[in-house]
Amino acid sequence: MKKIIHFLFILVFVLACKKGQQAVEVVIEDANYNKAISFFNQNNDSAFYYFNEVATNSKDSLHVATAYNYMAVIQADAGDYFGSIESLTRSLSFLDERKKEDSSCLASDYNELGLNNIHLGRYDESIRFYDLALKYATNKPYKLIVLNNKGYAYREKKNYTQAIKIFDEILAQNQLDKREYARSLTNMSFTKWLQNPNYKAATNFLRALHIREKEKDLWGQNSSYAHLADYYAKNKRDSALWYARKMYRVAKRLESPNDQIEALQKLIKLSASDSSKFYFDVYQQLNDSVQLARSAAKNQFALIRYEVEKNKADNLRLQKENAEKVYQINKQRTLTAVVVFLMVIFVICAIFWYKKRKQRLELEAQNQIKEHQLKTSKKVHDVVANGIYRVMAEIENQNQIDREGILNRLENMYEKSRDISYEAEESLVNQPFNEKNSCNAQILCYSNYRHHYCQK
Repeated sequence: MKKIIHFLFILVFVLACKKGQQAVEVVIEDANYNKAISFFNQNNDSAFYYFNEVATNSKDSLHVATAYNYMAVIQADAGDYFGSIESLTRSLSFLDERKKEDSSCLASDYNELGLNNIHLGRYDESIRFYDLALKYATNKPYKLIVLNNKGYAYREKKNYTQAIKIFDEILAQNQLDKREYARSLTNMSFTKWLQNPNYKAATNFLRALHIREKEKDLWGQNSSYAHLADYYAKNKRDSALWYARKMYRVAKRLESPNDQIEALQKLIKLSASDSSKFYFDVYQQLNDSVQLARSAAKNQFALIRYEVEKNKADNLRLQKENAEKVYQINKQRTLTAVVVFLMVIFVICAIFWYKKRKQRLELEAQNQIKEHQLKTSKKVHDVVANGIYRVMAEIENQNQIDREGILNRLENMYEKSRDISYEAEESLVNQPFNEKNSCNAQILCYSNYRHHYCQK
């Protein structure tokens, strides 16, 4: 029966991962996601790997949540209920209760949490999760499926009154399709029989079975055969054995190991000793095989996650190292650029300072020369010009010229002018080399006794 519950969940999940009232499937353009869906539909274990790739690499939070939801389905189907709960917890962490588009997957997560807790015998927890699933349910058919699971939880808890109330509520809906009606009718009748062993449930069981056979609902038929085998086990063992065999055949067609094990358990109890021993051997082999497969699946799921997490950590480490290398290279380039820039600025400033200094020195030298020229001119004017003027005035005012006196005076003026010339030369000699070079085009004076000339 647990396989039936899980099948219901798969149906719920398919409905829950739809958007809006028209149940349009969420479209995810991702190669890994498409591969995962393909493998999932084929019951191939590789689906878990590709869903894990989507969950690890996708940037869309809803896509990640959906992938984790599918992973939870696969884990629960393999009997890894704690692993499934972990995946669902991760899925919920990527969903936002305030976003309308996240509502369906929120409901699906909570519904699967309810199913996992039923498998673990934590019925109060499962009921709490079903209430949350109903809170976020987006369409009526989905709500009815969750309600049915909630009723199943109450039945497993042996609160038959509350379970019957829920199943009656479902059966009262006018929009139930035939399969849903058959399922709810079976559940209600079985619950009433558990509450009251004298309740005549066979009529409703057979009615539901007839609907399921017409609909070719093998999973539903499997459920009906299981209930009928239990119902007739005490009073009509032959009928119970017949339905148990029917269940076993259908379970084999469905390739459902869990349901085959349940059918074999019924056959062991109902069959004669020889047949019972045969069924027990088959049961033991199958049960060992299932337990081995579940252990292998759990290890496989853990290994896949470990490898993906390890690869992710390695990629992050490599990215960090590459980023550090790029940072160091950029830092070195920046430092080199700054040094070159500062050197260029320094050279430009040095050239500018040198030119300014040279201009300033040349200007100072020119100013000194001009100042010296002015002083020389003033001396020439004060000494030579005044002397010549006095000689001219004396010649003009005297009838007789004292030729010797005039010559003496003129020679005296010549000596004074020569002294002034020597002062100018000494000034140029004492000048700094750079200042003297800048003045090399200035006046050069040459003199001899009673004869001199100046050349520019």
